[in-house]
This record gives sequence, structure tokens and C-alpha cells, in this order.
Amino acid sequence: MDYTVDYFKERLTDFITNNPKSNIIERKVKDIVHIILEEPWEDDSISIRLSTKNAEQLIDALNFLLLPPNFTCIYHTDRKILEFIWGAQAKDSEYTSRTFEYNFSGRSYKCYFDKASDRLELLAKHAIQRKYYSPSEHRNLLYLREYYQDIQKGSEPTENLTPISFFIEGMDSFDESLLTEISKNLNFYLHYFDRESPIILIHARPPSPEFVKKPVQYIDDAFPNIIISKSKDPLLLDLMSAALESDVRMSYLYCYQVIERAAHFHLNDITKSTLNKILNSPDIQANTDTYINRIVEAIIQDAKSDDESKIEKVVLSLCSPATLWKEISANIEFFSKPTSFDGGFAANPIIDESSSYDYFCSCWHPSLANQLRHIRNALAHGRERMFGPVIHPTENNDQLLLPWASLIRRVAEQIIIYSTIY
Repeated sequence: MDYTVDYFKERLTDFITNNPKSNIIERKVKDIVHIILEEPWEDDSISIRLSTKNAEQLIDALNFLLLPPNFTCIYHTDRKILEFIWGAQAKDSEYTSRTFEYNFSGRSYKCYFDKASDRLELLAKHAIQRKYYSPSEHRNLLYLREYYQDIQKGSEPTENLTPISFFIEGMDSFDESLLTEISKNLNFYLHYFDRESPIILIHARPPSPEFVKKPVQYIDDAFPNIIISKSKDPLLLDLMSAALESDVRMSYLYCYQVIERAAHFHLNDITKSTLNKILNSPDIQANTDTYINRIVEAIIQDAKSDDESKIEKVVLSLCSPATLWKEISANIEFFSKPTSFDGGFAANPIIDESSSYDYFCSCWHPSLANQLRHIRNALAHGRERMFGPVIHPTENNDQLLLPWASLIRRVAEQIIIYSTIY
């Protein structure tokens, strides 16, 4: 059979109707033409190879599948069943026999773990990794693909394993908002009754290009040929490492902790000048006690500065407005408007849309440091009446937070580079 893009588009009409943002394209690899289903789940980290010897079987399966972008699952439109993709588990795992009824808002749902469906097996066998890093873990398809490949090879480690999915029956038609609500509530009880229970993953959709531009890739025009570094404070490095591996909310908070720690140890210019004069006094050895008292007094006076002013000072001292401007100017449309979050908090604009770099240099301090602090407080505080408006942990807020998280990362990185905490 000579498969073409048009052939698959014609045969996969039902799938395209259920998943309109997926795309069928032709891709040439080593002079071999492949027909690929791109961005299933609206996820560009993985694709499905269509032009295979199992193409007809795969077509039949896909036409009954809806792939929800916010979930690592498939919805069987004919069977009215949600199948959450997990992976290969021990055959004697307690989860292989776990079945329960979940009553939610007056409606009953049958929930159970069972062997992965034949349709999921087909998807996994024909999955193609498009990107190394995937926030969705490639919808767990790569783990399953490896399992089925090992089975085909007769690999011993697979003998005691079986592919397991989590199923929910009772949703007569797919409703994303209802599934999100059910999942959040069900996850609470899954972990309440079993601390080691797997839970339903809810993914934030990536923002559309119209919503926000990507953060700046290169802070300079190109990657440097030589990097010179001294050992840095291990805690600051651990905080930044955690920020890189966390979701956007925790990433922001970890970066803010970097600023807080540096601010705690940072001496202001007046204190530095005072200490420098003391240490260079010609009679310091003759009057050691007197000068020690002056040193202690200068440090105590510095320590009396409130946390807010310390953070303002460390950001001013260690951050380059030129570096920050690169991040801001790449998203100037975003940063020149208020950011209104679910929960009532609104971040003020930090620049005008028509502003220049020179204008930014004249007004960025201390307004930027203060705005970063306000966002941190709105993220960390959960009691609206006491602390005012907050930022709820919603998908919409995660998207709105992305540019701010990218900006505070630049602040934290510069503080690590230029601070003297070792």
C-alpha cells in the first residue's frame, strides 16, 4: 500500500474531529518517507508513526480516541472510558486488583487498575520521541514502548511485569473541566487513603505564541568559548537546581529564596566603606579592642535593615539592568501591562510599551525588586483575608507566571554569579 498524507487525513476523519490541533505530515529520514501524526495531545515532544505495517489497525484505533492535552490519558469515545497511561508494573502489584467506586457530586464513577488496552499498546509501539525533555514525560509512551520492545526480544526483566493503566468509567462524553475537577478531588483521596498511590497528572497547556514569547535563549550574542568561575555557595546552587527541575510556581519561589539568602549576607555600601576604613586604620593593631567594637557596631547597624531594603540593595548591587532588559524587552508587551491572576492578585507593569533601555535604567530600581516580592507573597500566602489577594494554583496562573519566573531566574542567576557567599 502506498500511504500518503491525504490517505491518512481521509481515513482519520474521526480522529481529526476529536483532536483538531494534531497534524499529519510527511517526514523524510535517510531517504525513507514516513507519515507522522504530529502533536498528539497538543504535545510537541512526541509523535506517532502512521506509515507502518500496522497502519490499518492503528487507524481503526485512533478513530475512537480523544487525547486530552491536560492529561496523560486517552478517552475511548465508543466505550466511554478514560484510560490514564501509567506503565509496566509488577504482576503481583496491589494496584492490579484495586477497584473502587467514586461518588462525586451525586454521580458514580467506577475506578480501577487493569491491563493497558490494545489501543494504547498500538500508540506506544509507534511512538516517536521528538524532544529529549518533556514536561509530560512523553505521556509515558516511551516507557511502554520500551516494555513492548523487550517483550518482542524475549528479555527476562519483562517476565514479571505487565502494562497497567488506571481506568474511570461513567463519563458519557468527554468534558475537560469536569475531568479536571474530578481529578483534583480524587487525587486528594487517593493520597489520603494510600500515601504511595499513583495519582492523576494534570498538565498545564503551553501558552500559545500569541500569549507570550519564549524567554531569551542566549544572554549574550553567542555561547562563550571560556567560562571562568569560583566555587559558589552550595545552598544557592541547590536552590537553582531545584528551580530548574520544578513547576513554574516552585521555580519562582526557589529563585526568590536565592535572593533572600544573598540579601541576608549582603553588606550595604555604607557598611562596606565603614569596615574598609576600620581595617585600613594605621593604629588598628594598637587599639584592637576599640576597632573590634566598631566592626561589631557597624555590622549590627547593617543587620537592623529590614528584609525589604536588604533585598532591594542586593538586587541593585549585583544585577545588571542591561541583562534584565534583554529578558523584559523580549516580552515587552507582556511586562507593560498588569498581570491579573486568579485569586485577585495583580502584578503591576514594570515598563511602558514604548519605553527604551535608557528609560528602564532610570526607573527599574527599586520597583522591580518590590514587584518580585509582591508576587512571591501572593504565591506563598494562602489566606486572602489576612494577606490580601493571592495567586491560586491554576493552569491559567501558571501560564501568566512564566514570564515572571524567567525574569526572576535571571535575577537569581546574576546574584549567584556576583555574590561573595561561599
